[in-house]
Amino acid sequence: MANKSKMILLGLDGAAFPLLTPWMDEGIMPNLRTLRDQAAWGELASTMPATTPPAWASCCTGVNPGRHSILDFRESPKRDRNRPLISSRSVRWPRLWHLLNRNGRNTVMLNVPLTYPPEPVDGAMISGLMTPDGDENYTYPRELADEMKTELGNYIVNVDIPRYDTELPGDAMAFLDDVEQAFKYRVKAFHYLHKRYQPDFHMAVFILTDRIQHLFWKYLDPSFDLYNSEMAALIRPRVKELYKQMDDAVGEIAGNLPPNTNLIIVSDHGFGGTEAYFNVNQWLQDNGWLKVKPAEAIKKRIFFTAMKLNDQAWVKHIIPNGLQSWFRGKVRGTRSSFKSDLEASIDWDHTRAYFPSIPSQGIFLTKPDDALTEEIKAGLKELKYTDGKPVIDHIWHGTELYHGAQAEYAPDLVFLARDYGILGRPLLNIGEWFSPSLNTPLGFHRTQGILFGHGPDIQPGHIEGAKIEDTTPTVLYLMRETIPKDLDGQIIPGMIRPEVLESTPPQYGDAERELSPESREYSPEEEKSVEDRLRALGYLG
Repeated sequence: MANKSKMILLGLDGAAFPLLTPWMDEGIMPNLRTLRDQAAWGELASTMPATTPPAWASCCTGVNPGRHSILDFRESPKRDRNRPLISSRSVRWPRLWHLLNRNGRNTVMLNVPLTYPPEPVDGAMISGLMTPDGDENYTYPRELADEMKTELGNYIVNVDIPRYDTELPGDAMAFLDDVEQAFKYRVKAFHYLHKRYQPDFHMAVFILTDRIQHLFWKYLDPSFDLYNSEMAALIRPRVKELYKQMDDAVGEIAGNLPPNTNLIIVSDHGFGGTEAYFNVNQWLQDNGWLKVKPAEAIKKRIFFTAMKLNDQAWVKHIIPNGLQSWFRGKVRGTRSSFKSDLEASIDWDHTRAYFPSIPSQGIFLTKPDDALTEEIKAGLKELKYTDGKPVIDHIWHGTELYHGAQAEYAPDLVFLARDYGILGRPLLNIGEWFSPSLNTPLGFHRTQGILFGHGPDIQPGHIEGAKIEDTTPTVLYLMRETIPKDLDGQIIPGMIRPEVLESTPPQYGDAERELSPESREYSPEEEKSVEDRLRALGYLG
């Protein structure tokens, strides 16, 4: 195609209209409001489940998890019972920068999840989520790390969430200060890299929204009682300041687009409050489908009894904050190894089914058994919460959700519980099927994320029906590149000006092939740093 355009793809991790819309209307986020009123906008459906790894992988490949293989922060237990952490080398489908580099277009990626370790590209790459703390190999080219340090100061790869006890006001505010510092650096890095490389395609992901919402959602959402708490009164004005800064950054980028450049803004998923946890493994255990080793069962029951006691409101009133903080630190330390929480504790000889992780929201059988699958499915459908209403909205067989060569590694059953308001988690021998969570400010994902489009080829108006895997073919079309004919996504309906589509029809090329996996094992220290961060965000039970 002639007259090739350039592209900026901006990710606002976890950004959700239920929070952004009232703040846009209040004038806190005027630049996003302008985009809503004058550009293209709408909801963007995430993957199922709506979790970070599969969603960003689908965003950057244009295919479903059954083809790119990413279902979780760890490999599927059907592939490897030890479930090693995934890395950039785990994605088994070409991503946008592969397709563009192949066609002579240079690319810059900043803080995109699943880009560690960074790979050689025509341009530059600064890795994002899953980068271990302290690892200096987070850029390509390697010398870019020193260059950025000289020009911009020390780059903050990750905000070390586990070191904050955000139930204490001082720690909560310190956490927000550090999130702000990291965000400001990434904004500077975005502009520095854009000027330095003048890329045809520039993708950056700002994670400020996701980090804040995981820890503080119920302080921000007026539908929850914690919105009126003393802590919320302290936290919310500070959070609004940070969202205003993010809106300023978006406004600067959108208002100064280089010639012949389009901008798309996406989030990988939406957000909402966590009302309760569904302790799936306890339910499986009580139904006779899972067994915990006796010694581990005793230790875990004692631990969780103490943990639940510490969560009681009356305990929080009578126990000094310092002692509560000490205990919460012990909780984080005791659960610092995800493997010992699950894999080493299960009696595999007597276990037929188990729930390995929050991101998968799925149940795996230890060996194929159609009758057992249907028995578990029927049991899930009958589950009632304490209000007497059903827990589960929908249940799928893994092969119903995913198709492709990697679909065989999917969970046998995937469920949605009250639109993620009730969240399945993998704790063993906790002693109860459901654990209420309305007295904690935590939030978790929802299916509907955000979508904005702005630029010379973008048609203003409300977009409906967009899916996250539509991002890749839409970007390729806007850059006047050939679109592989076998992608699961499509050009987002209604986003492109009709006269542009008429004058330059999409061109479709050969089908892509699955990539061969490459091994990249994390060291024990790297794995622990990544696990601790994911656990603090609520991803690891």
